[in-house]
Amino acid sequence: MLTIVTQLKIAVIGASIFGLNTEQLPELSPGMSAVIANLQENPDAFGAAVQSIANLADAGDKNAQYALALWLERGSGLRQDIPQAEGWYRKAAEQGHPQALNSLGTLLIQNYSQDPVKLNEAVGFIQRAEAAGLPLARRNLAQLYIRGGAGLEPSLETGRSLLEKGAAENDGESLLALSQLYEGAFEHPKDEAKALSMLESAGTAGSVEAMVRLGQKYLRGEGVEKDESKSVEWFTKAAGLNSPAAQRSLASLYESGIGVEADLQTALQWYTKAAEANDAVAQHVLGGHYERGDAVGRSPAVALNLYRMAARNGLAAAGYNVGVFYEQGRVVDQDFEKAFESYLSAARAGLAPAMHKVGLFYGAGQGVTQDQVAAAGWFNRGARAGLADSQLQLGSMYEGGVGVNQDFRSAAGLYSLAEQQGNVVARFRLALLYARGLGVQERDLERAYALASSAASGGYELAAQLQDQLKGEMSPAQIESAEAMMVVPSDGATVPAASDGAEQ
Repeated sequence: MLTIVTQLKIAVIGASIFGLNTEQLPELSPGMSAVIANLQENPDAFGAAVQSIANLADAGDKNAQYALALWLERGSGLRQDIPQAEGWYRKAAEQGHPQALNSLGTLLIQNYSQDPVKLNEAVGFIQRAEAAGLPLARRNLAQLYIRGGAGLEPSLETGRSLLEKGAAENDGESLLALSQLYEGAFEHPKDEAKALSMLESAGTAGSVEAMVRLGQKYLRGEGVEKDESKSVEWFTKAAGLNSPAAQRSLASLYESGIGVEADLQTALQWYTKAAEANDAVAQHVLGGHYERGDAVGRSPAVALNLYRMAARNGLAAAGYNVGVFYEQGRVVDQDFEKAFESYLSAARAGLAPAMHKVGLFYGAGQGVTQDQVAAAGWFNRGARAGLADSQLQLGSMYEGGVGVNQDFRSAAGLYSLAEQQGNVVARFRLALLYARGLGVQERDLERAYALASSAASGGYELAAQLQDQLKGEMSPAQIESAEAMMVVPSDGATVPAASDGAEQ
């Protein structure tokens, strides 16, 4: 099947072939050993390596067949092709290759979930791999019994027994799975002491995920006595084993000086490692450091690239930042359409500030066709998410009947929500409604005065003008009563006492 070489789709590779760990290849043939050794010395020679692997697979080398199947299934280096992957797995499985047996079983389960014959065959392949002593197959079979997958009747006891067999062999991932059972997963009886003991054993046995969980537990004091130094210890172990989550967590501890002496340079080194491993949060945080120039050379261009990477990896906050760069024309030419696209993507992912931005762009017709109804819809989403700016903006639209039917009661309710968060403009707009008797139970000059006074103390000049105007209409007793409504929060600013006067 040398034609497989024509399906090459180049991927980034390192010292191993397209991410294939040589530990997955038992009993390496001289041919496979030579290919791997050549790639380790010449990482750029992947084209020749694929052709060599294809030749070896065609000649019957079970490891080459397995490697080819794995790449075809993942779409790593080759265009994804599930039927061809299945075919090569079968060839390797016929020769008793444990990993191929397990991978063939999981491939059939994932791609033929409605085919009882294929599912029965899949379980058989995984069972053969488990009988051959493959820890991963044992864990997969355990999960099938625990979850009742691939047509198997659920059996928590059988699944646990398989995991206990792995635990007896000091398999870290089996110990981790057992710890989760004793935490109460799948309605297993809880035993917190046993769960923690197994989690510790899993970490000691080399389970990176267990190390990360232990780091989180000791950091937060979840089920254990809070111990920041132990948290650092476990995160350090996992970070050294190339866990992006641990590297990012460790970076955060060094940045904030939790459990270790604060060291921004060390923090940035760990953020960089995690970012290089495609951790979106690390990419975003590192982008912020480059944007601000914290202990690194300030570089908005590098920051933007990091934000783009994090956005592609699904981090909404990073997409928002990309939108800011395009909106402001920083590093790139100002482009409202691209800014809108970035904000919209972040808004759809649930980021409230991005929802507000999308509303503003629709309202102004900036980067998108003007649509006040759409603007109101996005402000409504932001308002429901608790964003004061969106509550203010939507309140203004209800007050003016823009994009929605005019509704002073809704406007008053939204202004009230926003002013309770300290928004002085909303406080002023609510004061106006009380002064005019719109959207509230009745005209209330005293409350209007109290709100206007508070907004004026926040530096809003129009509120000061309204305060003076109201003062001219009020008696000394009313002014005294309005001033009595004011309360002084901890920051010293005056705000009106709570009232149910604004209908919501």
